[in-house]
Amino acid sequence: MSLLNKLFSPTHIVALQKITQAVTGLGTALMVAHFMSPEEQGYFYTLGSLLSGYIILDLGFSSYLLQKSAQLSNGLIFDRQGEISPVGVQRDQFIAFSAWVFKWYRNAGVLALLILGPIGAYVLAQNGSNQTHTEWFWPWVLVVVAIAISMPSIGLFALMEGAGSIREVYLLRIAHYMIGALLAWWLIFSKLSLYAQAMPIIATAAVCYGWYFWKYRTRWNSKTISNKHAGTVGILPQIKYTTSIWLANYIFLNAPIILSFVSGDLISTGQLGLSIVIANVGGAIAMSRVTAHMPEIIRQISSGEYKSPSRIFQSSLAQFGVLYASGGIVLVSAAFLFDSFKIFSRLLDPVELSLLLLAFLFFHTSNSCSLYLRALGYSRFQIYSLIAAIAIVPLSLFSRDLNDLDIILSMCVSNLPIAVISILALRQSTRSLNPE
Repeated sequence: MSLLNKLFSPTHIVALQKITQAVTGLGTALMVAHFMSPEEQGYFYTLGSLLSGYIILDLGFSSYLLQKSAQLSNGLIFDRQGEISPVGVQRDQFIAFSAWVFKWYRNAGVLALLILGPIGAYVLAQNGSNQTHTEWFWPWVLVVVAIAISMPSIGLFALMEGAGSIREVYLLRIAHYMIGALLAWWLIFSKLSLYAQAMPIIATAAVCYGWYFWKYRTRWNSKTISNKHAGTVGILPQIKYTTSIWLANYIFLNAPIILSFVSGDLISTGQLGLSIVIANVGGAIAMSRVTAHMPEIIRQISSGEYKSPSRIFQSSLAQFGVLYASGGIVLVSAAFLFDSFKIFSRLLDPVELSLLLLAFLFFHTSNSCSLYLRALGYSRFQIYSLIAAIAIVPLSLFSRDLNDLDIILSMCVSNLPIAVISILALRQSTRSLNPE
């Protein structure tokens, strides 16, 4: 067991989870391009953008849960049978808080049925080339029901990761990524492609609840604990900045696809959706060094050290720029040289693809800078990212003939100023905190 724990340290398992997520995402993109028609591809990515609306219902609360769970579980012992000790006030507070979290996400699942379901159905019915709603109706029903059922799993994973079960939680995430991807690939291969969007959600719920009821169900079994949990007062002020990041990410990644779909061209929607997925996966891989260093950067800043975090962050950000630019050049060159290949014919044309990658460069740069500046106490930059993401919609609609190029240009125009401002603020903070 000690050898297994050494091989699967929390750091290694987090990295493995990121790799699994990227590989399964790219695998699904390749399956979509190979087995779906261009019109099905448009519906597929529109369904994916709409189902991501669950992020709005979470509001970044799961990020807060990591910190709160770590605080409430400090000093508690979780044995292999799922029991919590020692018995006392702190244990009662943790269990009561956990029960409240479960109910909160259960209610969020009900809201997904009542709000997300009708909104998604309305959007899907707006495409001018749609001949019958039966092609997307039942897949969308399955997606919404799956979201409603799986919402509590978000809270359960966040609670247990915060309580120190990092290795377990990330192994389970790897498992549900793989199971969900395999199920989705099987449905795509079986010509039931639109149902594939629900498979990762169903896999998440199955893995999480199976794990919970097998091992940790006793954490919610106490009948003697007060239903008034500790520490939920003042949650919204603490998560408002996280919420702004989540909303900015959702709008930036998904509003362009929905706008393209509503404009009526399913083939263009599919090309934009697949290109966004590849650009986002590539950006996440290139950003991995920045992401990996952020906890240590925040820890050093909290302890009053500024020079070393500044050096680490700027070095990591520069490496991100080099990796992302190199990958982008390779992708665009391949799309230009091998445009007759099926996978590349399902992407945007090289000019639009180049502009999209540039928009993602601006977005990732401003996001990473805002996280670093937030650690230094400058919180407004996360709000700027949200404003830039929201601006994509009116800038796109400003065009007379809404098309993918208009949408991509709006993504670039809205995020370029924020990226420039964030970099200038980063340089200013470096000079003020590390004077020569």
